[in-house]
Amino acid sequence: MKRAHRTLVAHLLRISVPVPWMGSGFDANLQAAILPFFDSLAARFLAFFNGLEAWSRIASELGVTHNDTWLRKRIVETAAQRYRNDYRLLAAKVPEFGMWVLLDQFESAETVRKVEHRQSAQFMQHSLVLLEELLSQVSRIGSALQHRSREMLAQRNQQFLSEPLAPVSDLDRLSGLRMPDVRSGYVNPRFRWAVVGADSRTWDEQWWQRQAPGRNLDQFLAGYFVSARATEQPLVILGHPGAGKSLLTKIVAARLPPDLFATVRVPLREVRNPAARIYEQVQEFLDEETHLGVRWRDLSDASKDATRVVLLDGLDELMQATGATESEFLHEVRQFQEKEAAIGSPVAVVVTSRTVVANIANIPAGSMVLKLEDFDQAQMADWVGMWNGVNQGSITSGTVKPLSVNAVWSMGELACQPLLLLMLAIFGATEELPNNDGGRVTQGQLYKWLLNGYVKREVTKLHGATVAPAAILETNDVSARVDQELWQLGLAAFAMFNRGRQSVTGEDLNRDLIPMLPATVTHVGPRKNPAHSLDAAIGTIARFFFIHAADTTKTLMAGSSYEFLHATFGEYLIAYHTLNQVGSLNDARRHVPLGQEWTDDQLFALLSHQQLSIGGAVLPFVRELFDAMPPPRQQVIVAELKTLVQTVQNRQGVGRLGGYNPSGRNLISRIAAYLGNLLALLTEISKEPIPLNELAPGGTDCRTWWRSTIRFLHSGLDETGWTTLLSILDVSIAGDLAVSKRRTPADRLLIYAYEARLAGDRDRELQILLGNTALYGRRLAFWDDPFGDACMKVLSSLMRRNEQPDDRSAILDMVNRDSSQEMTTFLVEYLVRCSGRLAYQDVRPIAQAVVATKSTELAVRLAPIVAQYPDLLREFPRLFYTYQHGLANTRDIAEVFAAVRVGLALWRGSEGEILKELLRHLVGKAKELGEPATDVFRQISMLDPKSLLPAIPSIVAVIADYYGPRGPVVTYRTSLISGQHRHD
Repeated sequence: MKRAHRTLVAHLLRISVPVPWMGSGFDANLQAAILPFFDSLAARFLAFFNGLEAWSRIASELGVTHNDTWLRKRIVETAAQRYRNDYRLLAAKVPEFGMWVLLDQFESAETVRKVEHRQSAQFMQHSLVLLEELLSQVSRIGSALQHRSREMLAQRNQQFLSEPLAPVSDLDRLSGLRMPDVRSGYVNPRFRWAVVGADSRTWDEQWWQRQAPGRNLDQFLAGYFVSARATEQPLVILGHPGAGKSLLTKIVAARLPPDLFATVRVPLREVRNPAARIYEQVQEFLDEETHLGVRWRDLSDASKDATRVVLLDGLDELMQATGATESEFLHEVRQFQEKEAAIGSPVAVVVTSRTVVANIANIPAGSMVLKLEDFDQAQMADWVGMWNGVNQGSITSGTVKPLSVNAVWSMGELACQPLLLLMLAIFGATEELPNNDGGRVTQGQLYKWLLNGYVKREVTKLHGATVAPAAILETNDVSARVDQELWQLGLAAFAMFNRGRQSVTGEDLNRDLIPMLPATVTHVGPRKNPAHSLDAAIGTIARFFFIHAADTTKTLMAGSSYEFLHATFGEYLIAYHTLNQVGSLNDARRHVPLGQEWTDDQLFALLSHQQLSIGGAVLPFVRELFDAMPPPRQQVIVAELKTLVQTVQNRQGVGRLGGYNPSGRNLISRIAAYLGNLLALLTEISKEPIPLNELAPGGTDCRTWWRSTIRFLHSGLDETGWTTLLSILDVSIAGDLAVSKRRTPADRLLIYAYEARLAGDRDRELQILLGNTALYGRRLAFWDDPFGDACMKVLSSLMRRNEQPDDRSAILDMVNRDSSQEMTTFLVEYLVRCSGRLAYQDVRPIAQAVVATKSTELAVRLAPIVAQYPDLLREFPRLFYTYQHGLANTRDIAEVFAAVRVGLALWRGSEGEILKELLRHLVGKAKELGEPATDVFRQISMLDPKSLLPAIPSIVAVIADYYGPRGPVVTYRTSLISGQHRHD
């Protein structure tokens, strides 16, 4: 008895019962996991009790019957109440469990009292203060930071809170502007969260609007980091450019208590070998950050009593650095977590990325994902109040303008983006904020105002002017210098973008500027004899605070790396200069002197390395800038792009700027990249699809040229470039082919289908979509094509059994719309699977279509349906004749003979008579088939035909395999599907 007891206890202890975590809080976990578990246990124990003699006596006293569910329900309710009470007691003793009392609205007087004590706005809303407070309450035996590696990381992480939100230029500093530090200047963002599943669309804004909004980021992260699930899957944090993802990782690193967490923050853009494995990337960064002072393995060993946390910031930047989609990176992160856990060093990992690349990031199922939201009006007002408070002294003295809540809010959603709000505050400290004649300021207008304003101000300062920048710019000399500075900043943006990086070294930038700038350009101010001359890169960078040293500990030197304050500054400059270049090409074409050759060498040099679609905001900026142009200028740009598309594949070389090749690509790859960018620009700015005859060279067949062009692009572009190009281009198939911008978000599972569609290959597109439906269970519409759509519905029903209410009528309707053998084949398969649920009037049209094809193969496949509905033989004599005279091989005879035998075992009367007649014709052919046990047919005959109807095809298949085993699988080709496929 004791042994049995020990066995039972051991079994109960081995049962995996889910505990609460941020993906399923206390109440949600109770409903989804605990109550069903209790119900299952109660049912099993009651079933066991029913076998005891004493139970019958007790049950009669309780008034419990064998099928009475009242007692089971009462047991579950009592167990649930005890579970709640025990959880409260456990929460009082173990703060990790108490965290869920706080985070899941579990009412406890002590918890409410603690929360109310912390309800000041400053405590709750800035720099994740509550995260540190909550986690500091975790009362486990944490060690003092005795190991030097943990001390070094803790000191570095704490420094993040003292860093300014952004650097301040000398001119702003002279005006008295003060920059808030991270501790006071970071306002906790709103967010939404979800647990990734098969149907998640984490890149889709509409999908995110349906997800749960977070209540408090401090509490959410605290609950996440104390959960065991944190060390099993990565936490993915998404957000738009400027949403504050990188700053959030700095604050998390600073706020996680160092005695309980060993935290390493790794900016992925700074990793020297972006293709390295996860632990190698962590180690490389630690080597650089601590001068070889910290080893990852030593840090893990020194943190046995702490939770190890790795913050990987900027997956989208890693994609640019490697030139690959990095679709397996997050799965590699999960494998890293699994291996670390296996050697006794579990680690929680957080990965940040732009939302736009989430469609190719392949987030593992079950992972928690957050999306940072823009500020609401209250948060924006809170931030403005903080800014004015930090700068109150200068505002009072009149050297800094106060930031107005109403003025900022009037700019709409742009003012709700943390980065742009900061930029407005900095430049608005000395200049009037932009306005759009009472309308909302667009993002492009705001970036134009910021960049042009800074450049004008710096040029004015450079010339020692004492008048306002607007007056200075009346002179041609200063206007030319402003244009020159903007062009050089644009070249810096291209230098980063074309290398697939968020930063560029001084040497690389100088190397790019030499062929692009006139030799006469100088970069000196009024001083005649500077201590030392600045090279071109430093001259471009040093004057502007929004392009700065990537490592803030380094000075501005040619050997350093530089980056924009945020990538969107570079993306705006790329869009701005690209459109200017295209327009200038058309102007030059019309005014080229006689005897000289017109070239697009400069535009080719800039746009022949990376796809513009990789830069998240480049194409939207292009569209906005284009829409602001007058119609005649728009027509000029569209015409020039079409001309360039027609001629680009005839290019013989790189042209006169051969010294400019930041990507190191060969000529074929560069021409492909250039062509892809021209198509991306053209489709972005065109409101209607562009017919192929406007793009193809004169005298060529448009479809042939286009398919050749698609193959050329595929062969010339790298994986990332090709994938992103497919995600933005589409074709209109109504009438003649026309190219357009994709209007729906791209799905990474459909990349190959997009390629086939783009090439106008309808058969291959349908093949791929059908394969995706079979493999992934994705119900996909076939681009509004009824034939393909019906195929998708049939396959979805066959493979996944997820038929929707309207599917049946749409499928059956295809009998009248498409009588091809391919469609009939699909419909017969649908019948074999679903005929038990169909009425005879639905089956009859498909059988008629089979007869019309005169296909013996389809008639044989219909045999199980004949066993279900023998009247088909009487209504369609041709079908009877096929079975009588058209069966040529043993397998066909076996299938029809099995169907007739099963039908005879079921049916009597007229149905049985027609089957007997067919059987007499088949007996001679079936002599070699043998005979299964007669008990099979006797048992079938004892069943109700209507109840057995859905199972008949399966029974027929089993008996047919007995009669005549299947031969080797053969392959065949059809006009519907261009590949080679199994005969069965």
